[in-house]
Amino acid sequence: MPELPEVETVARQLAPHLRGRALTGVRVLWERTLGGSTRQAFGRAVRGLRIERVGRRGKHVVLETSRRGRDAGALVVHLRMTGRLVHGAPPGARGPHTRIVLALDDGTALRFDDPRKFGRMTYAPDPAAFFAHLGVEPLSDAFTGAWLVEALHARRRALKPLLLDQSVIAGLGNIYVDEALHRASLHPERTSRSVPRAKALRLHRAIRSLLRRAIEREGTSFDAAYRTPEGEPGTYQDHLRVYGREGRPCRACGRSIRRIVVGQRGTHVCTRCQPAPRRRRARTGARTTIRRARVDDAASVAAIHVRAWQHAYRGYVPQDHLDGLDAEAWTVDRRRWIREPRTPQHRVWVLERAGTVLGFAATGPSRDADGAEATGEVEAIYLDPELVGTGLGRRLFAYSLMALRRLGFREAVVWVLEGNERARRFYASAGCTLDPAVRTIRLGGADLQEVRYRRPLA
Repeated sequence: MPELPEVETVARQLAPHLRGRALTGVRVLWERTLGGSTRQAFGRAVRGLRIERVGRRGKHVVLETSRRGRDAGALVVHLRMTGRLVHGAPPGARGPHTRIVLALDDGTALRFDDPRKFGRMTYAPDPAAFFAHLGVEPLSDAFTGAWLVEALHARRRALKPLLLDQSVIAGLGNIYVDEALHRASLHPERTSRSVPRAKALRLHRAIRSLLRRAIEREGTSFDAAYRTPEGEPGTYQDHLRVYGREGRPCRACGRSIRRIVVGQRGTHVCTRCQPAPRRRRARTGARTTIRRARVDDAASVAAIHVRAWQHAYRGYVPQDHLDGLDAEAWTVDRRRWIREPRTPQHRVWVLERAGTVLGFAATGPSRDADGAEATGEVEAIYLDPELVGTGLGRRLFAYSLMALRRLGFREAVVWVLEGNERARRFYASAGCTLDPAVRTIRLGGADLQEVRYRRPLA
């Protein structure tokens, strides 16, 4: 997925062609690219807008607009995996993967192509509100060494997941976090609070210099998925030290680069340049615990949710849908889920050990039309796929039932994909009874059947 340098490159190359141009027409060829808006509403909102500035916020291309001399919000583009903005073709032209065409007043057009259809173009009437969830820009004046020292020491999280959290620092992704940590001689699993001030300042310098150099070289390209608006690949891949170089010698010391998994993300490290943190011996009696989720758990919950879906629903849900699940976008949703429960009885629970979230569950009143006030629902329950079969899922489910019982519910329901035999066996063995209810849900363009299980709480 394009990260800050790639998105900055796109914005810089488009700016001279789009600045001052008015949008005279809109063709939406794939409505889902609008992220929930309709063709008609999107067309009414953007037709006639004048593009004043082309910039970037995090991993988004931002076209700031005006109407009759007044600020009129922004068009926001998230390229995701295969999205590409192309300028210059006449408005009537389109490619095999064109999703949106914006006609401009000089007779040219801005085309949004996206083979895998995961990208989004959204009209944001209030850009500040739209981007309120994003953290500091790493190339801005606000991102100082002192700020990073304070941000790291205020949290107790593994370095890599923290640096990838878009609510903390906006724009960093897998490639540039791996590269920055190597340059700062920091292991990605090291706890943020344990990083000495000197190394935090070194990391700050590494992030800024790395991003600037990658922008100078128009980003990183590994295949045809990322191309600049001029159709050229970036060249920073020739300067990478660790990312994508598993088994090859470290450019600094010669030791072979290793690939590990940190926070559900493939991660590249040199074990000599980036020594692993010492593992503290577990205290006697230390156990896995379940507690109510906090807002800062959102990134961990989203990562587990995505991995669990991709593991459990493979073969049941269209693969394109699973491949397109975006942990960053889900983090925003999960943060809202935790911070703003739909009712006072809704809860999100996390299963953790030694500060690491291993799974989560969400409970609340039944959403079914035939649900009585005395019926609660386990709306979601997911475990890190590597822990399936360890008994932790059963423990989390039992805790969810107890939480519903304490809120006064007398029975619980849970919906399961009809074809997911593992899940159906799990609930049957946990004392749940299959009832006649069946419903259809739509995922990834496919209609899927869900069945309902019940469990008394008395």
